[in-house]
Amino acid sequence: MDKEHYIIEGFGNKEMIFGALQSLKAEQQEVLQLIYLEGYSQAEVAFKKKIPLGTVKSRVRLGMKKLKETIDLSLLKLA
Repeated sequence: MDKEHYIIEGFGNKEMIFGALQSLKAEQQEVLQLIYLEGYSQAEVAFKKKIPLGTVKSRVRLGMKKLKETIDLSLLKLA
């Protein structure tokens, strides 16, 4: 299954996802985009951005938590 199919079919609509991404801090957005949209590993992102791997992992964890909360709220509003 390609990423586009996953976004549209398995995880809500594309607009909701990109809207939720916009609610994140810039550094969280950047890390998540590099990993999930461009296919870099967390270690590659750490090297590329010259930041500790632990920082990348924290940004991913916090960013994904915020995305989930934002999307859950959006889905509740639609119900």
